[in-house]
Amino acid sequence: EGQVDGKPLVCTLDGQAVLNHVALCPQACQRLDLDIKAQPGQRFYGVSFDQVGGLDSFSSRGSHGGPLQHLDLGLLQALQVERGYKLVLVQYGLNALVQHADPEYRWYRRELAAGLRQLEAGLPGAAIVLISATDRCVRQGDAWVSDPYLPGLLAAQAAAADDVGIPFINAFDLMGGPGTMRAWAEATPRLAE
Repeated sequence: EGQVDGKPLVCTLDGQAVLNHVALCPQACQRLDLDIKAQPGQRFYGVSFDQVGGLDSFSSRGSHGGPLQHLDLGLLQALQVERGYKLVLVQYGLNALVQHADPEYRWYRRELAAGLRQLEAGLPGAAIVLISATDRCVRQGDAWVSDPYLPGLLAAQAAAADDVGIPFINAFDLMGGPGTMRAWAEATPRLAE
């Protein structure tokens, strides 16, 4: 329930399909207020403010990308039918840097490749592109330096993309490579915090 431009709005989804949706504003509106009351076990993924075929962003903060392999295949396929994705940009990785037991990140390569394969299976017809992790600084003595584990992570990401047969964009190199975050933080004006 809620309001659209000050007028009451009540809508109910039966929740029986894998993907359920309802049009809230058949035409443009200035203000939308929602109060979502989900039943136990129901998942609410979001509100789309664009036409079919627009841009969606599915954040997974705190994830290194490996959990992509556990996405519900039926839900992905339903989203693809509904939204018709043509391009999916995937960028994860920095959260994997906290695990230093395997500096070559072989475990990560396997998990990320499995997740990318899940996306391919669930989003047929969509081009999937993996974008690497960016620079990240750590303190070594009195200096801030690029995380020494980044090369292993970047190599694992490139290998996972190759394993799956999708394009890979090395954002670390594109942003300037080692020391970029320190340089950006020290620039005038500051380019990073």
